[in-house]
Amino acid sequence: MKVLRANKHPIFPQLPNLKVDVVDLNDIELTAEAKWLRKRYQPFEESCNKAGMLFPITYTDYAHYWDPPRETRWPTLWDKYVVHNGNKRVFYAKKYDYTHIEGYFCDCKDTKDIIVRTTFMGKDYYPK
Repeated sequence: MKVLRANKHPIFPQLPNLKVDVVDLNDIELTAEAKWLRKRYQPFEESCNKAGMLFPITYTDYAHYWDPPRETRWPTLWDKYVVHNGNKRVFYAKKYDYTHIEGYFCDCKDTKDIIVRTTFMGKDYYPK
C-alpha cells in the first residue's frame, strides 16, 4: 500500500469527531472537468514534487452530496466517493502510482466549508 500522506492535519474545533481517513484511490472519482484540471495542474505538481501534499482532501458519497450540484456532477450509476476539494491531489496520487490518499469525509456542505476555509490554497501560495 502506497499512501499519499498530508504534511499538515489541522484541528477543527467545530468538528471534534472529524478524523483523517485513508481512502483507496480506486474508490474515488474526480469532480473537476479535464479542461479545468489541465489548466491548473502543472504549478501544483511542481509544488507537490518539492513540498509534498500539505493537507488531506475532502470527499463524500452520494447520500451526503448536496444538491445542487449532485444531479449535474454525479452519474447515477457511480458507487464510489467523489472529491470535494483536492482534485489535483487525487490526480497527482493516481499519476504517481499511489494506491491510497488521506482525506476527510464530509457528511454535509457545512463540514466541507469548515475544512476548506482552513485548507484551500490558491496557486500563488503553493510552497516552492
